[in-house]
Amino acid sequence: MVADEIIVELIHENIDSEVSKWKYVVIVYVIGGSLTIGAMERFIVGQGSFYVKSKVYYHNDGYFMVNFASLEERNMVMYSGPHMLNNRPVVVKQWTVDFGFDEEDLKTIPICVNLPNLPLSCWSASALSKIGSGLGQPIYADACTSNTERISYARILVEVDVTKELPKSIKVKDPKGRVMVQEVWYEWKPSYCAKCMQIGHNCQQQQQNKAVMDKKTGQQQQRASTKQRTEYKPINTGSTIQSQHHLRETSQYQNMKRNEECSTSRGVEFAMIGSYAQLIHGVVKSIVSKNGFQFFAVRGLNNVHDRKALWDIVRNIEKQAREPWLLMGDFNSIPGAEDRMQGRDVQHSETNDFREVVEECNLAELPTIGRSYIWTNSHVFSRIDRAFVNDKWMLNMPHRQVHVMNPLFSDHSPLGIKINVKCDTKRRPFKFYNYMADHPEFGQIVENNWK
Repeated sequence: MVADEIIVELIHENIDSEVSKWKYVVIVYVIGGSLTIGAMERFIVGQGSFYVKSKVYYHNDGYFMVNFASLEERNMVMYSGPHMLNNRPVVVKQWTVDFGFDEEDLKTIPICVNLPNLPLSCWSASALSKIGSGLGQPIYADACTSNTERISYARILVEVDVTKELPKSIKVKDPKGRVMVQEVWYEWKPSYCAKCMQIGHNCQQQQQNKAVMDKKTGQQQQRASTKQRTEYKPINTGSTIQSQHHLRETSQYQNMKRNEECSTSRGVEFAMIGSYAQLIHGVVKSIVSKNGFQFFAVRGLNNVHDRKALWDIVRNIEKQAREPWLLMGDFNSIPGAEDRMQGRDVQHSETNDFREVVEECNLAELPTIGRSYIWTNSHVFSRIDRAFVNDKWMLNMPHRQVHVMNPLFSDHSPLGIKINVKCDTKRRPFKFYNYMADHPEFGQIVENNWK
């Protein structure tokens, strides 16, 4: 008792036994969603195989506590993110002794961070930990990074403070004193509301968006009242793709046939030509380089039989196109079993048509930067979104890559391509390494290939 105030003092012996019961617990929070214990149990079961069923607890503040039987099972769930449930991000945090429901307002959450083109000398666990500490509290590096199985980018899980602006780059100094600027990509960026002290929304941003929308609506109404007509300047669309498949002749697509031009702030013009049931056709032109190409945005149907019409259209495109073209989007299909993780087994019938059209049309798939699996329902992971090009594209724009972007609240990760990219076209001299001639089979190999 101090100054008539009663203070109860606890010693380690009073709490150590209880702490041991919760050492394999994680805190789970679904952003913008409310789930039952049963739904959370099904979500946990879908993350892998467990020897003992985990125990799920619910707190009235909206948090779940999941108690696993072992450290391995806890880490399997905690380090396999990012997680999505019902198209909403799921935050999984390790429980600590200092965790308190009343004080926890979810300001620090784990986010997967990509470090593109990180020098290989910086891929050690200690170096990655130091780089991660510049962003927040580093937790772990994924298997591909730890085993150096993928060298395009390093991927680490970092617990960051979402109340602060997330940096887009970080400066790193090497042992020689040289400072480099390392770019940082976040697989998703949660919005944080300082007013409600919750993540998942931003009241101030929503009000600003509403004001912008109201302003646009007023401008549109004003233009309609004065009946001003906008003249569209058509661009050179080149050859168009003809097919026996009927175009939708609605008033919306009648306007598209007028080659209405849409310019973006990134120096690219797009002109709509038409639409099929599973494909939108247009022309993209770079304002900077003046180069253009045919663009086909794909949204494949779910049924194998229904997608046959899509494959026929692709064959027609390949036969008639005389210029570079890009075929990109959600094919709702995969060409091989390696493109799906977990879920039901991949059947030959669902991949055969896709593989055949790729081989027949000599399509080249553009390389991707970012996550490997572009679609997920938090249990099944798949690569159903892709980008294919023809040989004309490879001759004119061979160095383009597809950027797999942040999915936010969607189950798909959007795909993006940088069109206005300067490539090094300098001619390089032929080089021959003399040591190759010392190989005992060098002469025979040369002779066999020159016959």
